[in-house]
Amino acid sequence: MISTMNFTRGVSIASHISRVQVITAKREISRRYYPLLGEKYKSPKKIKQEALQAKVKQKMIEAIKKGTYDQQVLEQKIRQQYQTVKKEAELEYKTRTPKSMITTLKNIRENLAAKQSKGDTKLKLRFATNIGKTAVKIPFLLAHENGEVLSRKTIIFTDKSEELPEEVLKNTETYKIGGQELVNDIANGVFYPEGFDKCFCTTSMLRSIITLAKTLGPLGLMPSAKK
Repeated sequence: MISTMNFTRGVSIASHISRVQVITAKREISRRYYPLLGEKYKSPKKIKQEALQAKVKQKMIEAIKKGTYDQQVLEQKIRQQYQTVKKEAELEYKTRTPKSMITTLKNIRENLAAKQSKGDTKLKLRFATNIGKTAVKIPFLLAHENGEVLSRKTIIFTDKSEELPEEVLKNTETYKIGGQELVNDIANGVFYPEGFDKCFCTTSMLRSIITLAKTLGPLGLMPSAKK
């Protein structure tokens, strides 16, 4: 009697367990992909950087083949310089001390000597304005061409030097005066008219200086009857 009861209880328990739904949780494990042959793992960010570097390198190779690499490097330097100048301008604008343009130009003019100086005068202007919104246009005239200092040296061919003013005759540094002797010196190579800006001659000396056309012509000093 006892053995049968134990058996029936065991069957009922086993049947109950079989009817119960057992829920098991699945655990997902994230694994990184490591290539074979001992290669190091590369993150997507590093792969993207290497792709960009390869693209830039390919562009450089193409530019070198086309012969435009130096120009591209120059443009890049200009862009970098523009950024630095822009930062400096913004910094100066924040800590600026405004000055009158008229006062500045007057001071420059007062400092300049009456005679032409051998030095260079540079004027750097910076405007506090929004780039792209306001177009700044200022026309101005210079005494000479930009970056060029004229010496105003002049050659005068004349057989009547006594008719010239005394100031011209005394200023031997600026004026080279002579007649047939000066023509012979230039023709024989004794005197070379380099560094002179202008050349004048009287009508009586026109025939004599025709022989100097090959020397004076390339220098832009050959006088003519029309001028």
